[in-house]
Amino acid sequence: MSVLKQSWTQTLFFREGPFGIYPINVMRNVARRGAPSGIHILSDIEMIFSAKFATLAKKLANEHVQKDSKKIIVFRAHEYHHKLFPIGHTIEALWEWFRRSKAKANPYVWEIPYKHSSWEPQFIMHATMPLSEEGIPTRLRDQQALAYELCRANYTFLLVSQLFNVHRGVKRVSTNFDTAVVRHQSKLRANAFKKFVSRMDSMYPNTTKRCGDFIM
Repeated sequence: MSVLKQSWTQTLFFREGPFGIYPINVMRNVARRGAPSGIHILSDIEMIFSAKFATLAKKLANEHVQKDSKKIIVFRAHEYHHKLFPIGHTIEALWEWFRRSKAKANPYVWEIPYKHSSWEPQFIMHATMPLSEEGIPTRLRDQQALAYELCRANYTFLLVSQLFNVHRGVKRVSTNFDTAVVRHQSKLRANAFKKFVSRMDSMYPNTTKRCGDFIM
């Protein structure tokens, strides 16, 4: 089956029900497959990046993110819905990050551990690295599944100093649409969870202890 046909089939799968759901991981993968660059930044389109992010990140990516390096660069993302989902967006030691960012003129990286299956980091990765899990329902660990797979595949997470992005505004309450999307997609949860965990255990049988269980 061709890539386009696979994506279209997956899109139809996500459009079941009373209204269509944006097939978020399908579209992430379409974008990555079509990107001409060998280095990919995975982030929401509405995020605002710090000054000279691309120029500074490119230098670090060329140094650390190689085809066979099994390293990805994580950058701090200040999400507007952090108050609603802090467990997914928090990277501990903020003041340590400030201290390290002030210590040197140019950005640099250091290793941090994978957190848990709710963690939703934004990162810089090589084009050949795993794609997003298309069977995961929207708003139910769709981005977290990729971070979890990278952990299971023994990738190293490198946090970068100085570089970050931010979501304009602060979201304090979930909207009715947010609730409706989660409720609609929840009926797909059990089957998606079973297939994803089965694939993880089949492909990476020796890393469950390193990354913990995947929980949806």
